Amino acid sequence: MTILTEQERTEQARAIRALLRQPMLSRDHPAFGLVGEHQADLRRWFRTTTGWELVVETRRGLARLHKAPGEAALTRPLRSHRTDRPPFDRRRYELFCVTAAALGHFARRQVSLQDLSSRIISLTENDEELTTYVPGDGDERAALIDVLSRLCALEVIELLDEQGNYERQQDSNALYAIDEARLGALLPDEAPGVGRRQALMIRLLDDPVLYHGDLVELDQDCLKEHGRWFRKRCAEAGLLLERRAEGWCITDPSAETTDLRFPQLTAHVHQAALLMISRLAEAAGHDWLSASRIRSELDSVLAEHPGWAKKYRREDRSADLTAEVIQVLQAFDLVRVDELGLEFRPAAGRFSNVAIRRENP
Repeated sequence: MTILTEQERTEQARAIRALLRQPMLSRDHPAFGLVGEHQADLRRWFRTTTGWELVVETRRGLARLHKAPGEAALTRPLRSHRTDRPPFDRRRYELFCVTAAALGHFARRQVSLQDLSSRIISLTENDEELTTYVPGDGDERAALIDVLSRLCALEVIELLDEQGNYERQQDSNALYAIDEARLGALLPDEAPGVGRRQALMIRLLDDPVLYHGDLVELDQDCLKEHGRWFRKRCAEAGLLLERRAEGWCITDPSAETTDLRFPQLTAHVHQAALLMISRLAEAAGHDWLSASRIRSELDSVLAEHPGWAKKYRREDRSADLTAEVIQVLQAFDLVRVDELGLEFRPAAGRFSNVAIRRENP
C-alpha cells in the first residue's frame, strides 16, 4: 500500500475536482499536468468510487472522464457555449449525438458546415426514431449552431473560417477542423455498470442534496452501513459530506467542482429566489404553492423596489421572472415541482436568513 504525502493528496484532490467539473480536459487546462502525473491513482479512485473510467492520453494532451448520466441531467442540462442561449433541450441533445456521429464519417480532418449539414440530414432521414434535420428552419439552424459551439468548447472541433451567419442564412458556410482523438473520446463504447454504493456516490456528486425520502429502503440502508466509506471518498477529493436528518449533501469549500452556484447575489433571479424562500418557505411548510402565488409575491417585490430588476418590468415580464425563479430553485433541489405547482424542500431552510443588500439604493 502506497502512503501519499500531504502534497500528493492535495494534488490528487485538485485533479479529481477538475475532472468532476470538466470531464474532458485539454493540455492547456491548469490541472492537466496533475491528472497526467497522478493518472494511475485517479483511475483507481474513479473506478472504485463511481465506476467511471478515466482515459489519459498525455502525448495528445487529452484527459477524458467517461461519466454515466445521473439524475442531475434532468435539471442541469448542457448549455451552449454562446452567451444568453437556452439550455439544451431534447432536440439539441439529439443533434449533439447525431453531429458527433456525422463527424466520424469524414475521412479528412476538416469539414465544411454545409457538408456536415448534408450528412446530418442523411443520418436523420434514414432513422425513423430521429427527427429529420431541416436546415430551412431557423430554429433548427440555431440548435445546430448551439451544438457546434459546445463541440468547439470541448475542442472536438475548431472553427477555422466562417462565411456569413448560418443561423440567419441557410447558404452561409464555415470550415471546421476535427480532432479525431477528442471525437473518439467524446462518448464511451458502453455505459459502465455500477453497484449500489457507487450509484449513490454518483448522485451525491451530481445532486445538490440527496434526500432520504427520495431513496428506496435498500439505498437508505446502504448509506447507514457505509457512512465512513462515503466520508473517506469525499475527503480524498477535498469535499465535505454533510449528514442531516432530512438527507445528505456534499459541499466544496474550494467551489472548484461546479460552474453553477447558489446564491449568486448579483443576479436578479437568484435574489428573487432568495426572497421567495424567506417570504414563503417557512410559512408554506409542506403545503404546495401554485406558480400564480409565486408570481403574485414577485409582483409585490417589484412594486416595493421600483429600481430593481428593470428588465422584468417591460411588457409584463414578471411571468418570465417567475419561471426563471422556479427553474433555479428546482435546479438546486430546493423545491419539488409538478403540474400543480411547487413545494419547498428542507434544504431551502439553509437560505432563509441570507441577507440581500443593495449597494446602490
